[in-house]
Amino acid sequence: GDGAEIDVFLGHPGARTVTGVGATVDARKRDTELKLLLGCTPEQMQMVQAFLSWPDSFGCVVLPRPTSHPLDHSGRSGQE
Repeated sequence: GDGAEIDVFLGHPGARTVTGVGATVDARKRDTELKLLLGCTPEQMQMVQAFLSWPDSFGCVVLPRPTSHPLDHSGRSGQE
């Protein structure tokens, strides 16, 4: 990697909402990195994953942020 443990990909200028995270593992360098995706569309997340999957790596896993949360603001699930 570039020496930074966390990188940020902006889907559009001024984006501040986390829309996903990515993780990479470089087996050759024995390096792992975390990527924050801010304001990215699903298509942009696929582009990030493809860009970060290079030879000699274990690739990149991108996890989109869930659109709904199982817990309400009180910390309890809505099923109680």
